[in-house]
Amino acid sequence: MFDISSGSALPREVEDEQLLGPGDVGEIASLVAGHRFTDGVLEAELADRDRYWWVGRRRPDGTLAAVHRSLRWGDYLFLKGVFVQPEARGGDHALRLAFALRRMARRAGLRGAAAWVSAGSPAQLALAGRLRLQPAGDPLHLFALPFSALPGAERTGGDPPSRAVAFGRFEDLLDPDRVKNPGRALVPDLLSVRPSSSHSLAAGRRAVLDRDRLLLSGLPCAGISEVAALLDEIAPFAVALGIPEIEIPVPISEIALMLWLSGRKARRVSGRPVHVGRYDF
Repeated sequence: MFDISSGSALPREVEDEQLLGPGDVGEIASLVAGHRFTDGVLEAELADRDRYWWVGRRRPDGTLAAVHRSLRWGDYLFLKGVFVQPEARGGDHALRLAFALRRMARRAGLRGAAAWVSAGSPAQLALAGRLRLQPAGDPLHLFALPFSALPGAERTGGDPPSRAVAFGRFEDLLDPDRVKNPGRALVPDLLSVRPSSSHSLAAGRRAVLDRDRLLLSGLPCAGISEVAALLDEIAPFAVALGIPEIEIPVPISEIALMLWLSGRKARRVSGRPVHVGRYDF
């Protein structure tokens, strides 16, 4: 865990990029309208600097021109999205904010910075290139699956587990050792695999809760039957904690798995194939 509430993690050279807090909710809300951010969600994230960093750039009149949201995911700072006022688009706000977050991650002692990069977005590819994000793993699609569509969601009897217990259980379930041949995992852990290779480093945190969605950085399963068993085991813990859905990375070649997920009310949230881009310090 780390705390930058005093702003000490911000290097002097990024003074133009400000770490934002709960007092900025009103301005941020106008920038992120239409992206599932309520005032309550924003207040919670801006107050939780162990998990979320929001940085912004201001115009000369002091109003926000752009903001960038990031999420602590294991040993990485994951860049989740930049929002720019329409009249401020076309400048270097996205690049400068991303560089500021990368510097903050280094100062905080993290392993690196990472982001989903879409192969169909010239802007994302250009930004990833400037940030020197290297592809980790193969191209994927991301599917959001509601836990309510899974049989295991019905087994929620007894007192609900604490978040710490539940996430510990998620980590156990997502251990690559559950696959008899780890080399057959559909998606190796993207936050602990060397960029452009299949060689694993020390295991990272494979599950993280982002707002109301459980995110996976890998899929330690060899096929559909193992995916089904894994989801069936996770579902009771997630439902007990009020987590409505899970985001699953799927290799673009796994058409049968995509069809299986779609048959269980999963929706594809990546328009084009994506990969994790990583910059390791």
